[in-house]
Amino acid sequence: MRVVMVLAAVLFAAACSGTDPDSPSGPCAQDEQAALSLYGPPLGVSTNGNTTTYTWASAVGTFTATGSSCSESIT
Repeated sequence: MRVVMVLAAVLFAAACSGTDPDSPSGPCAQDEQAALSLYGPPLGVSTNGNTTTYTWASAVGTFTATGSSCSESIT
């Protein structure tokens, strides 16, 4: 039982300290995270250069990083 508790604690700590490799990054990360919070998991995600497009059932969000700034369009 003790081994199970230690293993669970180690796995929990690793999950909390790790970063999701698929999570948004760069200058648009905060805007993308806000859209994901609002609309939920996307049906599709595509990236073309510095532009990432999220497709939800009710909206399409386009995030374009230019240098250290971000422009977004959600329709």
